[in-house]
Amino acid sequence: MNPEPNSASADPWAAFLNKAPITTPQAIVWLFLLQAAVTGLAFLQERGSISLPQWLPPSAVQLLLMAGLAGLMLLWWRRAKNAPLRGLGLGTEGLGADLLTFAVAVAAMAGVYALVIGAYYVGVGWFEDDRDRALQRVLWRAVFRDMSVANIVAVCVLYPILEEFWYRAVMYPALRRDFGRWYALVISAVVFALVHNVAWPINQFLGGLVFGYIYERRRGLLAPVLLHMVGNGALVALGWALMRWWPQT
Repeated sequence: MNPEPNSASADPWAAFLNKAPITTPQAIVWLFLLQAAVTGLAFLQERGSISLPQWLPPSAVQLLLMAGLAGLMLLWWRRAKNAPLRGLGLGTEGLGADLLTFAVAVAAMAGVYALVIGAYYVGVGWFEDDRDRALQRVLWRAVFRDMSVANIVAVCVLYPILEEFWYRAVMYPALRRDFGRWYALVISAVVFALVHNVAWPINQFLGGLVFGYIYERRRGLLAPVLLHMVGNGALVALGWALMRWWPQT
């Protein structure tokens, strides 16, 4: 008879967390430091205490804060935990599977969003006399409008990397170990949505669920980072298309 599989082999996440455990309180401390720094920065910018060159996007200092704290967190991880960076999903194992997962997720999300937009366009006719105008309002609320090169690089490259590090690599494993997979997916998606500070963060919540699920599947950051980049890039491209061909009047 074949021996019974141990817990690590039966649950790949058990082996993953055993290599580099992180507790929920530790994750909360780091995320609190991050959010406190970002909030303090926003306050100083509103008061005019910090001024940036015009060629820099308003988010430049925020990105530097996120990156700097990420560096400190990694240093703490290696010294306090004496753990490999693979425990944060920073390994390169399974590159082919990561890319396949990313491609399937892109196709699936494109199909889902196309169905949702189509259903909204059909259903809104029951409540709105002008379907086109109603759809236009929804799309304009979802897209990015700043088409400067610096902002596009920030939105399509830097934010996806840093946000996936903080809300998947740091927060998700701790929640998963302490509360289980489904609670971890929902809680991390809620936090991810709230930190975006928009009135109705439905798109961010759904994105957080998808990015978390991909991280759950792959236990690595490559696939969710790439998917996050494509998602933000699609919103930038849609914003450019709306400004060019369907501007608000």
